[in-house]
Formats: sequence, C-alpha cells, structure tokens
Amino acid sequence: MENELFQVNYKGQNLKIERFDVGGQALFRISFPGKEPILTILRAVNFNGAKFWVSMPEGRQKLAEEIGILIEQFYRAKI
Repeated sequence: MENELFQVNYKGQNLKIERFDVGGQALFRISFPGKEPILTILRAVNFNGAKFWVSMPEGRQKLAEEIGILIEQFYRAKI
C-alpha cells in the first residue's frame, strides 16, 4: 500500500498521521503540532490473539492506545 496521509483530532489538536507499511505490517507515524519527536505506533497481537496498540519505541503505551482508537475510528468512517 502506498503511504497514506490523514489527520485526527486528539484533545483539541489536529495530529498528522502517516500510514506506511514495513514487511506487511501497517505502522502509523504521528506528528504533533509544534512538538518533536514523532510517535510511531502499530497494532500488535498478544498471545491470546487480542489486538492492541503499541508505541515504537516502547514507553508511550497510554498515548498509543488513545491515538490508536482515533485511527480505528477514522478507518471505520471511511467504510
């Protein structure tokens, strides 16, 4: 899939999201207005088969989950 650019609103800020694929895995690069560094998140699957959002590198799990839900809503709205 070609890189896709879109925006989501997170706590009153429009975040720029870039979707790109690496080895068949969709990753999402998130840019915050006026802030660095950029956050990269992806969907992972735990040993029970449940999907969850995770940040790369690790350590920003809560933020990955919150923004991941917005990404899911963006894609569901496109259907």
